[in-house]
Amino acid sequence: EEKKNYLLMKADLLRRSGQFDQLIEEFSDIVIGEEIYDNVIQFQIEKALEKDTKCYTVGDTK
Repeated sequence: EEKKNYLLMKADLLRRSGQFDQLIEEFSDIVIGEEIYDNVIQFQIEKALEKDTKCYTVGDTK
């Protein structure tokens, strides 16, 4: 559980700090197998592709 949360925090920090390419490279092939985690990762990738550094909540990922 802790590792999953770490991955989500890392993805968010990479995106919010403008490291879009690194986020996309590291997370594009990650599938955790739990819908909420996978949705958040996909959301982070989508926002990275848009070069978006804004702050979002889990509710925004739906």
